[in-house]
Amino acid sequence: MTDQQRLFVDAYVGEARGNATQAARVAGYAEPNKSGWRVRNEPDVKAEIERRLTKSAMSADEVLWRVSAVARASMADAFRAQTVHSYSLPILDFTTLFETGLIHAVKTIKQGKYGPEIQLQDGVAALKLLMQYHGLLKPNEDNADEDALSILRRALGIAPDNGSNQPTGDGTPPVELETPLTGTGTVD
Repeated sequence: MTDQQRLFVDAYVGEARGNATQAARVAGYAEPNKSGWRVRNEPDVKAEIERRLTKSAMSADEVLWRVSAVARASMADAFRAQTVHSYSLPILDFTTLFETGLIHAVKTIKQGKYGPEIQLQDGVAALKLLMQYHGLLKPNEDNADEDALSILRRALGIAPDNGSNQPTGDGTPPVELETPLTGTGTVD
């Protein structure tokens, strides 16, 4: 492989994010629009790109671990209490964020008027992905307007908690179920 091809590969798997024309531009090819696709498909270049992508790809276990971390993430895990003049104040604990892996669940951290503001990744979306993985939710099911608790109740066969004592789908009366989701629900 030439030095220019190495630059192309570096750009392709890096800053160009898989855009062959942009990678050719970064690598200094005279006509990136024409060169990008051609260089990308040269056997040595193609093999090196595949090798690097395979090396850097997440395993299925790591993907599940990260999605699970997002689904389980709690703002409480990001803070510790510190006493200042007899007041207990929440202090953002970056060490804990990194040590526990919770940093992967953080979407943004910015300085707000009263201190750091943290926004976590969408835990409901992560929960839906995990439910699909475990077969509790169909991948193409239209549930965009449904909250996670309702989706989970439906997937597990738990009747909605609407305060009524309606029979379940098979005509049998519902059974009260203590659940950590919100308290009392019903199940067939």
